[in-house]
Amino acid sequence: MFEEIHFNYFQSFANLSKKAREAADLLSEVAADYDPSKLKDRTQEMHGLEQEADQITHSVIDALAQEYFPPLAREDIINLAHALDSIVDSIEDVLLCLYMYHVPQLIPEAMDFVELIFQATEEFSQLMVEFVNHRKKNDLREKVIRINFLEGKGDDLYIATIRKLFGYSHQEDLRYVLVWKEVIDALETALDALESVANEVETVLLKNE
Repeated sequence: MFEEIHFNYFQSFANLSKKAREAADLLSEVAADYDPSKLKDRTQEMHGLEQEADQITHSVIDALAQEYFPPLAREDIINLAHALDSIVDSIEDVLLCLYMYHVPQLIPEAMDFVELIFQATEEFSQLMVEFVNHRKKNDLREKVIRINFLEGKGDDLYIATIRKLFGYSHQEDLRYVLVWKEVIDALETALDALESVANEVETVLLKNE
């Protein structure tokens, strides 16, 4: 049965955004001082963030199941919560790839991807603060456009990196090519996840004008 409750969905969105920012910060720290011997501990630390994000998402869904008049459409709340949670999941996948495939050092393109993810997460954090505080829609859309721009740079970087990996001008260890294909895929997915949530926020704004 539905009942009147006082669950703060917007605060939960802000909390999920915070976990995404913490995950991006951790990824940046790992990349800046890359040490394969520390990856196991860092992946466990990242998994802790992922579990915390899952708990927040579950609390949103549990509250919504009992809510009679939620502040947004139910499908929008569910989509936003899961999309926000997916950011932490996708960033965790990057660290897992580095750990599972025994990556000894990072290539420059990976560092560039990490920087794009960090920048997009900064923009996204500001977007969610303004969204939670019901700021002007035009200001929010500017943040969405900025995130879309960064994701576009990520697409260009992805194409150039994959083309370089599979170039036939030199012979590479096949394992090297396959491992870095997986890592670069994971990095692009993390950046895509940020854009997907930004677009989801924009959709909610349009529906509630």
